[in-house]
Amino acid sequence: MNCYLNEKHPQAKIRPGKNRQITNDSFKAKMAEGFVAVATYMETERWK
Repeated sequence: MNCYLNEKHPQAKIRPGKNRQITNDSFKAKMAEGFVAVATYMETERWK
């Protein structure tokens, strides 16, 4: 997964560590929210 993210967002590698840590945390939070949304959507679609 990390390789795929780095290929898709190469600019993240250039930033210093502190900024990247903050970005990484917010990115993980967004990923978690998106995953929950998709999982919920798939569950509702499956049981229609």
